[in-house]
Amino acid sequence: VKEKSAFSSGEYIIVTDVSANGTKLKHDIIVYLGNSYGDFCDNGYKVKFKSSLTVFDAFSYGKLNYNAENNIKYRCTVNGGLKSGYRFSLFGEIRSCIRKTLFNNIEYETAAVCYGMLVGETAFIDDNALTNFRYGGIAHIFAVSGLHIGIIFGILSFLCKKLRVNKYAGAVLCIFSVFFYAGICGFTVSSVRAAIMCAIAVFSKLIYAKNDGMNSLSAAVIILLFINPFSLFSVGFQLSVCAVGGIFIFSNPITRLLSRIKIPPALLNKTQKTSIKR
Repeated sequence: VKEKSAFSSGEYIIVTDVSANGTKLKHDIIVYLGNSYGDFCDNGYKVKFKSSLTVFDAFSYGKLNYNAENNIKYRCTVNGGLKSGYRFSLFGEIRSCIRKTLFNNIEYETAAVCYGMLVGETAFIDDNALTNFRYGGIAHIFAVSGLHIGIIFGILSFLCKKLRVNKYAGAVLCIFSVFFYAGICGFTVSSVRAAIMCAIAVFSKLIYAKNDGMNSLSAAVIILLFINPFSLFSVGFQLSVCAVGGIFIFSNPITRLLSRIKIPPALLNKTQKTSIKR
């Protein structure tokens, strides 16, 4: 079991490393669980059950199916007879630990939002609350991307610099940490893109080379498409790449344009005083 979560009508699990009728499958399966599906299972468990698999249409309704984007090709439903056994899963255990810690110590609604912000899982958030986040234009806080990875990378880089950690040890720590966090979040496209760009930035610094944003973004795109070509048709992938590319392309012209605007001295002084007070 790669992931266990909930939807409007019950629970589901995503199963990886699957064999069906003695044949090894290359893709994952999403398994919808009935009210009495059998033995208990959670992230990391090995499961065995009987069911009929249905193949997802990768481009249903003219758009890339969300499941196909995440390497899920099959689906099925289990209403009984599921057998399970515990197996250790590092990322699964960490996600479960985070989920249990949050939901056992704070209110359900708050825990659901916190869990969504940390790992990008919105299945536990109430539909009405999630709709309000979308209408408010802040639903992107649940998409683990450059914001989350950048915060972790920035904090670690700052600490390594302040503590005068060896540059090679600091580089390994930063790169390992961002990819480890991406793993906790399920290696989503946006998180892996951000992690790759951070790794390129660190490597460039080690070899005293200039880190070009567009080149690092291009490298991340090539790696992601090599891993999963379907990502090209993903809205999340397109938005992530285009947003970052837009920043790199238009940030300098906009900065130069703003530098030509004469700011009134009184406003500038007031802003500076406010900053000092803060």
